[in-house]
Amino acid sequence: MDDAQKHTLLAQCDVFCLASRERTEAFGIVVLEAMMHGRPCVVTDLPGSGMPWIVAQARSGLRVPYEDVHAWRSYIARMQHDPELRRRTGEAGIQAIRRMFSIGPCEREINRYYRGLAPESAPSAAHSGLMVVVSARNQEDHIAHIIRRAMQLAPGAKVVVVDNRSTDATGHLAEVNNAVVLRPLLAMTTWGTLQTGLRYAKAHGYETVVTIDADSYYEVEELPALLQAVKLNPTADLSVAFFASQHSVVRRMAWQWYRLLTGFDLQDFVSGFRVYRRKAIDVAISSEATLLDYQDVGAFLLMRSYGLRISEVPLQMHTAKQDSSGIFRSWAKAIRYFAISTLMALAHGRKRAATTIQ
Repeated sequence: MDDAQKHTLLAQCDVFCLASRERTEAFGIVVLEAMMHGRPCVVTDLPGSGMPWIVAQARSGLRVPYEDVHAWRSYIARMQHDPELRRRTGEAGIQAIRRMFSIGPCEREINRYYRGLAPESAPSAAHSGLMVVVSARNQEDHIAHIIRRAMQLAPGAKVVVVDNRSTDATGHLAEVNNAVVLRPLLAMTTWGTLQTGLRYAKAHGYETVVTIDADSYYEVEELPALLQAVKLNPTADLSVAFFASQHSVVRRMAWQWYRLLTGFDLQDFVSGFRVYRRKAIDVAISSEATLLDYQDVGAFLLMRSYGLRISEVPLQMHTAKQDSSGIFRSWAKAIRYFAISTLMALAHGRKRAATTIQ
């Protein structure tokens, strides 16, 4: 039965009856559709199916004991011979749809539950300090070093580690080294984990955030140089670190291609070692930014569309670098990244803002 036939049948019937032995959310949806048509409902009182809860909350019908055939006959007969009951429960269903099950009330109720579970998500007063957000997955060999060095090189900074479903001791080592550890319920992209950290920073009022990918553990040693460059350029909303050495020929060709498509004069499009100021944080955690797979071309284009200023900071590498970017670990991943980023650049590139890039 297609949707049109189902709606026609619901509109024509006097009472909607649904008996089931299965615990499935689909039946709850069908009950809601019957209520939308103002039809009183008679449903199996089956725990976990959604049907009895909806009917009870809405007062839109009767609930029949599970596998009780005689009760079914009695309840159907009661509905058949009581027009006032049919009218009252049918109207109650329509009112419940408007009051409880439409988009607005559902959104407010879900938001209330989330705020109750995570009260820190409420906006906080502006915080003048610095937060360092580290994206980590299975980095037990380096995470303690990164945290300790971040605290030493940026005294007073709060370090937040977003543990991206690690299967080793990454999260535990981060906690014992006095970092705040966030653990997403599902595995995320690197960009997703950094967004999680930025949202945490926003919720706690931080207006300056440094992001580090734990895969690039060498970057933390250059933290003072990056912060000093940011201090000397107070107009930059987003500052991106650039290490000039050790870029392969293929990668240099890719960056030249993106420079041509987008108009950005950037030397490295995938660096995650960045400093976000307040406006850049707001854009990075927006719903538009959440749709992006990567933190580079698409994120830069989005920042530019909001008129934000992006500054690239050249840094010297004083520690050994092991290039472990997830994008370039295989040809398949590299080709996928290249295709997605090229389409993004073709769709939105070269819409220049005169003061965007410094």
